[in-house]
Amino acid sequence: MSGEPFSNWHKIYRDSVGELSKDTWQKGILSEIKKRGITDGTVLDLGGGNGVGSDLLQGIGRFQITALDSSPAMLELNQSATKKVVADFLEAKDLPDRYDLIVSGFDSLNYLNPKYLPALFDGLSKILSPNGLIIFDYSSPKFLSIDWRDTEFSQEVLGGRLDWKTKFNLRESSCDIELVFWTEEKKEWTEAHTQYAVNTDQMKEALKHTGLSIEYVRNLNDETFSPQSNTHVYVIRHDIFPGVVAK
Repeated sequence: MSGEPFSNWHKIYRDSVGELSKDTWQKGILSEIKKRGITDGTVLDLGGGNGVGSDLLQGIGRFQITALDSSPAMLELNQSATKKVVADFLEAKDLPDRYDLIVSGFDSLNYLNPKYLPALFDGLSKILSPNGLIIFDYSSPKFLSIDWRDTEFSQEVLGGRLDWKTKFNLRESSCDIELVFWTEEKKEWTEAHTQYAVNTDQMKEALKHTGLSIEYVRNLNDETFSPQSNTHVYVIRHDIFPGVVAK
């Protein structure tokens, strides 16, 4: 049985990538929040259906978290969010609230076609509080185009096997990911996912005319910036606080 992205993967999501997602959140978004001593406020978690980020945030403070995800099945996994919204990222601009933090963890924004990034940031600028921050991790072009250019591997999960197959599409600057779950020798389901490769210059370009700018960008595993890092962490805020720390 095949389906839309995350229509089946939610059944084994935490078992397959839960620990990796948690580690990415801790080194990226959570680390930036802790640096600033933020322990409360309103949070919008884009792609937060899996609940990993909501769990970690509630572990360090008292946050009012709205988890937004296009997959109802993924949102069912989230037990820590204050509110759950089934919606596309681009619909976030229509939310009635304002947020002190807008976060997106474990490469969730890589799923958004880059042509929509300007519209996304323009919308987020309208629901971000004046002193608010947008913090997200983002898989680098190097990781998607080189490390995952053409790979195949398997995981043993929950009584079955999850096969991964990745292929980089140079024309679209995207990485196609096929997931196939087996129990014994029976194929249970297949899902196709696509992630896009965007570098820091392209990210800055997407922010033009949105009222937002990059305050800081670093590698996931340290405080420096290198294009060769697999994952980068972005901190974005309103232009009234200018300053780009990107090398």
